[in-house]
Formats: sequence, structure tokens, C-alpha cells
Amino acid sequence: MLAQHLHDVGHSVLGVTGESTAASVFADKWAVITNSKSILRTSTRLYRLTRLQFPSGITGLAITVSSDDNALLKSWLTDFSAEATPDEPTDDIAAVVDRRVKARELVLWTIDNIAVSLAGRSAIVDGVARIGPVFTPPEYRRHGYGAAVTAAATWLSFQIGAKQVILYTDLDYPTSNKIYQDIGFIPDHDGKAIYFEPQKGNSKKISISSLLNLRVCNANL
Repeated sequence: MLAQHLHDVGHSVLGVTGESTAASVFADKWAVITNSKSILRTSTRLYRLTRLQFPSGITGLAITVSSDDNALLKSWLTDFSAEATPDEPTDDIAAVVDRRVKARELVLWTIDNIAVSLAGRSAIVDGVARIGPVFTPPEYRRHGYGAAVTAAATWLSFQIGAKQVILYTDLDYPTSNKIYQDIGFIPDHDGKAIYFEPQKGNSKKISISSLLNLRVCNANL
């Protein structure tokens, strides 16, 4: 119903992200009514924390970032975007860093005052906080730092009032899925990110009635 409505009022849709079945149903309908091709970009899994278990044997210390770390954070978040979402438009990394540093949403894992891993936490909404992004530069991987900083960011979320903590993973990376389960996260449901590629020669004219309907919808919001 949503796909048909968006088409009828003249909205263009670049893609859909959501629970696997719902996203697939929307994508199939949109592909038919717009003569477009749907392309699966990522398969994801939502995890919820049951009981936090800090990884053992990991040396280091978790710290909340400050504005002194902005240059490092911009570099790491740029690298994270290049790895995790290379085909998506890049956000204004500098603005993202400034906002999240001011909100104290980013945590670094450090070894002898050297940052080796990063985890973010979201603002709490309806008692739920989300962990992400989690990034460890290649030279520091396979030492447990990603698990340690994720556990630290999760613990901090609970300390400031979260009732639940969730995170999303890319199913193409089994290592990250395992480390999150090792610290107490369990699978909740799978999701998909699907993008649409218009067929050649597929152009759509928007009728006057559709434009009027869109104006009415906007006025009613």
C-alpha cells in the first residue's frame, strides 16, 4: 500500500531499508509499478543486549572523546564510511563529528594513551540506545579492542538511563557478528537495504491530479 501511494502522489524512491520481509514486499511492488530493478546492497541483523559481559584479557582504557580528538575521528569515520557504505552518499563528516563530540556520544579504546578503536552510542529514545558506528583501524584489529569499546559504550548507555541497547551488523562480516554475541547481544531480526535502478527509457510523468494530491497530503501533516 505504501509503495502504491508514494507512486500515485509522484514521489521518487531511491531505496528501502527495513525488516527483511517488509523491505522485500515493498521492493517487489515498487519494481513492478515503476519498471525499475531492485538491487540488494546489504543484509543486516538487529541485535539486542540481554546481559552485558565485558571481554576478558583486553588491556586498555575507555575514554569519552573531546574536541582534541576531532581530527582523528574525522579520519576514522571517513574510513568507516568507505568500508561499510561505499556506494552511499557521504555525510558531512566534520558536522557529524562536531555534533557527536558535543553530545559525548563517542568512546575511544586506548592503549598507553593511543587510540585503537572507536564506538558510538545514540541518544536514548523511548528507553532505547543504539551502538554504532564501531570501527577499528586495520593495524589494530584482531586484538579484541572492538569488543572492548563496544562493551564500554554499551555500559555508558545504561549509566545514563537506557533500558535497552541495540546494534545493527552487516551479515557479510561474520567476525563482528560473533564478537557482539560474545559480549551479550542476541539476534532479534534480519533486515535488508535495497536500492532501485531505473530501467533505461523509463521516465515518469506526474499528473496534475497527483501534484494536487501531494499538496493536500502535505497540508494535512
